[in-house]
Amino acid sequence: MSNDGIGYEKFVQNVMQAILNAEGGQQNIEVEHNVRLKGNSGAKRQFDVYWEYKQAGIVHKTVIECKDYSRKISIDKIDALKGKLDDFPGITGLIATHKGYESGAKTYAQNRGIHALIIRPLNEKTDFKTKDGEPLIRRVEINMVCMPGLQIKSLECLLDKEYVKEHNLDNLVGHRRLYDPQNIMLEDGKTKRTVTMVSELMNMMITDDVSKTAKEYEVTREFEDTFVIYEDGTRCKLKAIHLTYTRPAPITNKITFDMADYIKAVVEYLETGEKKMVFTDGKTTNIE
Repeated sequence: MSNDGIGYEKFVQNVMQAILNAEGGQQNIEVEHNVRLKGNSGAKRQFDVYWEYKQAGIVHKTVIECKDYSRKISIDKIDALKGKLDDFPGITGLIATHKGYESGAKTYAQNRGIHALIIRPLNEKTDFKTKDGEPLIRRVEINMVCMPGLQIKSLECLLDKEYVKEHNLDNLVGHRRLYDPQNIMLEDGKTKRTVTMVSELMNMMITDDVSKTAKEYEVTREFEDTFVIYEDGTRCKLKAIHLTYTRPAPITNKITFDMADYIKAVVEYLETGEKKMVFTDGKTTNIE
């Protein structure tokens, strides 16, 4: 905000526009900046912030005098605003500052029908507390861990050499070790029933171990009386299945949500003690 007060005036204008948009019962209220109004005396007077709306045939007008001072507001500033408002019967007058009010100024304003507000940026040390001093949640951190898919390097059937030799299946040793596991079945040698697909067995052989770095695994499972049935119906006694796979390192990502990054302003209504946060997306919430 600039030192000439205009920056603070526009800040207040934007904050009040957000509040009216979020909470106002009237639609399409436009909050204006630097407006000159003609009073009962015929003289025009300048007001920093102004808006009006019509309800049940009655026009309701509100003005805000903004004080971008480095010190608290004194009673004489309240008097100056009261003098301006006397020329506009029925208009609602507010005074806004970001520093606060001197002793007695708040009551003085209230007794003269002027609403005293503090409209300011967020104070990270004090605003994340309730009226009773209880802390409010400000920051949420989410640690995300993504597990990339496994990389199967090889899946090999280790066939029973004696069975291969006895049944003249030498061609399987060199050419059918690597295969598509989705189309290969295992059969129980005693019952002649299919016990599982090789692809299912492969999933059971993969460990749940999670390393912080990429790691290669070799797993072997031995069999007693089990046969591998190939896609073309060829049947051969199985000695073991050897699986080699790589588990890539987990991908980690830390996401932080800091409420301070999403709060545009804090508004304190000194007359009622209400305190409100206005967010950058235009939403508002009361601080209990």
